[in-house]
Amino acid sequence: MRLCITAFVFLFSIGVFGQEEEDCYKNLNDLIKLADMPLYDIYEDGGYTTYEMNENQGNKAALVDSILNVVYTEVHAIFDCLIEDGSCNEHQEAKSQLILSQRAWIKLRDAECLIARATACGGSIRNLYYSSEKMTLTKERTQFLLGMIRTF
Repeated sequence: MRLCITAFVFLFSIGVFGQEEEDCYKNLNDLIKLADMPLYDIYEDGGYTTYEMNENQGNKAALVDSILNVVYTEVHAIFDCLIEDGSCNEHQEAKSQLILSQRAWIKLRDAECLIARATACGGSIRNLYYSSEKMTLTKERTQFLLGMIRTF
């Protein structure tokens, strides 16, 4: 539980990284560490009842989603820094496309989560399927965004 509280304090205290100094990538390593944080150290895996398993997986999915939001905000800040720098005239268009792709990805993620949930055919485990799929897809998207940062 202490690790959970520490992770959330760290997560919400880091804010937008790239806007404090001229270096657009000054906290890239912190982002990578945050995204690679082992979730099993934060929440005990499992549970004995379906309710406990659903709650546990839902907490993990919420944490992974919060990490994604931090990384996505940082990508925005990096684009803003690069746009201000003016070294490439395509950064503004890339930022606009990033926003569009993120909105499309959210719709795709939600649809795939509903498909995963439907495989339980109304059983009590259906929410576990949903949150597990959401966590997996969100972690993949976070890694995609981190990869984008690394290519700048």
